[in-house]
Amino acid sequence: MLLRYRKNLLYSQLNLLDSHDVSRFLTLCGGDTGRLKLAVLFQMCFVGIPSIFYGDEQGFAGAAEDEYRRPMRWDGDRDMLLFYQRAIRLRRAHAALRRGSFEIISAQGRSFVFRRAVEQERVVVALNAGRSELPPGEVLWAGENFIVVKEV
Repeated sequence: MLLRYRKNLLYSQLNLLDSHDVSRFLTLCGGDTGRLKLAVLFQMCFVGIPSIFYGDEQGFAGAAEDEYRRPMRWDGDRDMLLFYQRAIRLRRAHAALRRGSFEIISAQGRSFVFRRAVEQERVVVALNAGRSELPPGEVLWAGENFIVVKEV
């Protein structure tokens, strides 16, 4: 996306993980909620506007049209819902994640580290699809395979 679109368009680009026309992202992740959480965190920290298709926050899965278009349930995965809420709060709390510049720091193996910066605020996000240890820092949020650090 960074190469395909002009910079001024990136900030208004809707970023979807799935929609009513494709298999649910959780299904594409083989049901691995850890993978979905990495994608959600990236979606909330990347340039553009995150767009959540109903039910993703409840852990909906489905590969066929009747599965991924089924009616909304409210008794889904509470842990996933809380993760979405926290990721949204993180984005709302930091201007750098909403309108800051985007810089790739490292992309090696199964890890991806980038920085978002605006005015005096700089936020570094490290995502690790493997299971190796992530770097320490002034932590805003950390999980098993990610860390979000505010640089001073």
